[in-house]
Parts: sequence; C-alpha cells; structure tokens
Amino acid sequence: MKKILIVDDQADVLEILNEYFQMKGYHTLPALEGRTGLELYERENPAAAIIDIEMPVMNGIELTRQILSRKADFPIIIITAFIEKYSQTELLELGAKRIMMKPLNLLALGQEIEKIIHT
Repeated sequence: MKKILIVDDQADVLEILNEYFQMKGYHTLPALEGRTGLELYERENPAAAIIDIEMPVMNGIELTRQILSRKADFPIIIITAFIEKYSQTELLELGAKRIMMKPLNLLALGQEIEKIIHT
C-alpha cells in the first residue's frame, strides 16, 4: 500500500484529504504542521506528499526544501489558497511537481497523485 504524506494546518481540509485518499486505497500520513510532516516523512518513507504552503511552525516552502534536500526527486504537490503571494514558477522551481489551488478538486488531485507516483 502506497503511503502519502498530507500536511495542512486546516483540520477540516486535512480530514477530507485523509479520508479521500484512504478510500482510494492509500495509507495516509496526516500532519497539521510542517515539523510533524518532516518527522513523518523521515520515519515512514512515503511515496508522495501533498503540502499546504501557509502553516505555522514550519511552512510548506521550508518543509518542501527540507524534504527535497534529502531526496531531490521526491514527488510533492503543493496546495494553496494564496497563489497571488507565490508565483507558480517560484513554487515549481522550488521542486514541486504540481501546484493546485484551494478549494481543491479532489478528483483532479487524486489523478495528479496517481500520475506522480506512477511515473
């Protein structure tokens, strides 16, 4: 069973994503902030990550940098409601495979996870 790290500080969003990917047959690793997400990444060896940008303690940009410094080709999808604050080019240059806007289209997000895990 493939593991997916899901990091978002909004508990309702985290719960929806967690339930959706479990229904699709994934083992999910949910975290409400970046530091916990990094600990889960290091301990659980997930196949991919979905990471929100705006979070307390360690934001999604720093978490993405930390993960990619350990494994440069690790597949990450960044999710955000604040696309005007960060350019898509900047986020892709950071190393994310995809950027998706909130509110999320779960079907599209599920398809993107499938693509990046199986490429």
